[in-house]
Amino acid sequence: MSNNAYSPFLFFQDGGEQLAEIDAVISCWPDRGLTGRRKIYTNKKRITEIVNYIGQHYQDDLCIQDIANHFSISNNHLSKLFKENLNITVKTYLTSVRIKYVKKDLLETDLPLIDIAISNGFPNLKSLNREMEKACNMTASKYRKTVKKVKNMWNNRKWHKFG
Repeated sequence: MSNNAYSPFLFFQDGGEQLAEIDAVISCWPDRGLTGRRKIYTNKKRITEIVNYIGQHYQDDLCIQDIANHFSISNNHLSKLFKENLNITVKTYLTSVRIKYVKKDLLETDLPLIDIAISNGFPNLKSLNREMEKACNMTASKYRKTVKKVKNMWNNRKWHKFG
């Protein structure tokens, strides 16, 4: 696996699990007194809002500037919030959300790859394949073929009785 940071947020199902993941990260922070706790609560609330926003808008042509503008903060502040609190960049998180849904579409649909790319926020197939290579060490089409092959093998397995 490559050294990217896809894994911490790859399998969110809903906002409750996102909040639980954020709680887990934040609970590891050292106690910084009352002022520190207030800052932690504010950061947790802001990060949760940003994560939820990304989850709702990942399909859009979304960039760091758009997210920062939506929350009336600077690009630098947004990047610092993510890096300090979640140990991941905004771009990496956004890409991981998009890849998660691409994988779901590759497995569950027969849509053309370009349609999957565009419907999940990638501008073109080349961009999708570049990110799939980083995340999975294979292109979208190879991922689809591999997963479907494994799924077929699993569905056609023969059970053997032992004993």
